[in-house]
Amino acid sequence: MTLNVSFIRQPWHGGSLGLNKFVSQHGTEWGALMAASTMVAAPMIVLFLVAQRYFVQGIVLTGLKG
Repeated sequence: MTLNVSFIRQPWHGGSLGLNKFVSQHGTEWGALMAASTMVAAPMIVLFLVAQRYFVQGIVLTGLKG
């Protein structure tokens, strides 16, 4: 569930909504759609790669002893 605050008028939206608007404006141009999808996913991938050490550390520390 996403929070939609309508009184803030910003030109950006969430990734899936932005991609949906992109498809409705440009049709299904696969090259452009893949480029837009990459631009939407890239920040999260970079964030994961930067913080990967801490994610793995948290998983290891919360593991069950068996």
